Amino acid sequence: MVASRDADCKRLAGGWITPPWNEESPEWITLDQRLPLDHLARLIAAVVEELDLNTCARRYAGVGRRAPPA
Repeated sequence: MVASRDADCKRLAGGWITPPWNEESPEWITLDQRLPLDHLARLIAAVVEELDLNTCARRYAGVGRRAPPA
């Protein structure tokens, strides 16, 4: 957990790392155009969007350490 805002500058629960892409990134747009509307990745993205990470963030607050850069 490092950054505390997502690509749209919304506060992330627990200070999760900001994803490298958002819906405005060229890579995202290219991939979005290539995936069929019924692709499993779209379903997974919709489910992940609905996740509430606040409980997880509270449970693990103050433990662990910063991840090394990728």
